[in-house]
Amino acid sequence: MAKKLIALVLGIMMLMIITVSGIAEEKSDLHIADDVTLRFFFDLDLAANVPGMQNYNDSDAYKWLEEQTGIHIEWIHPASGTSREAFNLLFASDDMPDLIYNSIPNGFVYPSGHDMAIADGVYANLKDYEDLMPNYMAIVNSNETLKRESVTDEGNRWCFFYIYKDGRGPNFGPTIRKDFLDKVGMDLPETYDDWHEVLTAFKEQLGIEIPLYVNKDTFMWYSEFAAGYGVTKDWSLNTEGKVIYGPCEDGYGEYLDMMQQWYKEGLIDQSFSVHDGRWPENDLLLNDKVGAFPVYTSWTGHDYYAKQGATNPDFNLVGTKIPVKEGGEAHYRMPDMLTNTYCIAVNAQSKHLEEAIKWMDAQYSEEVAFVMNYGVTEGKEDGSYYFDDNGPHWGGLITNNPDGLTQGQARQRYTTNNAPYEDYNRVMGTWTDIQRETQARLMESDYSAYISDSITMTEAEQEEFSDIMGDITTYATEFTVNYVMGNASQTFDEFRAQLKSMNIDRAIELKQAAVDRFNAR
Repeated sequence: MAKKLIALVLGIMMLMIITVSGIAEEKSDLHIADDVTLRFFFDLDLAANVPGMQNYNDSDAYKWLEEQTGIHIEWIHPASGTSREAFNLLFASDDMPDLIYNSIPNGFVYPSGHDMAIADGVYANLKDYEDLMPNYMAIVNSNETLKRESVTDEGNRWCFFYIYKDGRGPNFGPTIRKDFLDKVGMDLPETYDDWHEVLTAFKEQLGIEIPLYVNKDTFMWYSEFAAGYGVTKDWSLNTEGKVIYGPCEDGYGEYLDMMQQWYKEGLIDQSFSVHDGRWPENDLLLNDKVGAFPVYTSWTGHDYYAKQGATNPDFNLVGTKIPVKEGGEAHYRMPDMLTNTYCIAVNAQSKHLEEAIKWMDAQYSEEVAFVMNYGVTEGKEDGSYYFDDNGPHWGGLITNNPDGLTQGQARQRYTTNNAPYEDYNRVMGTWTDIQRETQARLMESDYSAYISDSITMTEAEQEEFSDIMGDITTYATEFTVNYVMGNASQTFDEFRAQLKSMNIDRAIELKQAAVDRFNAR
């Protein structure tokens, strides 16, 4: 009997050893190195945005990733309002981090262009390290669009792009207070004339201080409000697919005339010229001082701003269609995307270059991507994720946080704000009918006028383009603000003539050449 008992105990012990060994082997698949710290510049001021968080090391997802890979991250999160300056200072520093956040549309790019960042020995050319990044390369090579967008014209691979697993439709655009509309008995505006009537009613009948919020260039993030005039605040394609610079076009003048009228009538923020933000400050929003503004689809409805402290219990925000002229169309909005605006470059001089590449690549594996998207705690009510017949979903820690965190704050605390390989269904799966309807209205317009962020110029082209556009951008912005406020010293035709004299046609040629090369990749 004793022999049998000993044999049974030994058998159990062997099974435990095999099981533990199997777990160790599973973890070892993700293990990269011991005692390695990577410094990561990342534009996200978590201390200001999420209670109890100083950096991403306070995130459950990144804690888990450190345990699995052995890599510790020293996060460099610049304070709000200083990130662009902090980014630019990196290139004048002798202390470049191992990993560097870039964002093309937000201006976080190497001044001389992606290829020159490699030629100057600042960014590593990941093309030379593709054997160290099998997960990322498998995803990129699975899609022709990703193949084209993830390299420069010269074939250089300058960064890890954040990628949407199944793509992502528009999630940002114009919104309006539905409870205000109900009070004045009006429908969602569609044309510019509709908008004028609605904003006038908000001002005259409800006493709304800022019927329409626009920032200092009088445009929205993706120039949505000007799209019905066939222009943006800068670069887009016309209906023939040719590059245009918005301020040179007739439609720009028409848009400015409309905004000037609305400014005179008090329909747009009288202090717009000092606002940098894409949406209004909370003290304005939460106290019924703004009638319409651009914002994320996930923030529409009632709950988001109620958690932020909205004083009006009837607060209800809904999305609108992209405004158009009577009988007209709009061809510009936030585009459908396969890649996020985030791009992570690797310091070519890093002492831990290979470890940095492997650490980034790990986040494109199925196991790590799941944790980055959904966290580590399973539970429908008290976890960060749960499963049903339709797959994974965010759990109550994120959708109904017991500590009062908004969904956006909780996703940063328990998962990541934007995962390198993002399952956007995690966000859309929480959407209400109002939020789904908001996106559907945006998608009634197309984005055929949009120019890909992944176009690139040669060093000579970039230098010439920057020389031309530096002065033009400043001039166009100043003219736009002054024109809307009625203080411009030139007519619109004189302004366009000045743009010609500043060599805007050459800048358009350079941009067109870059677009043509991108299309030929």
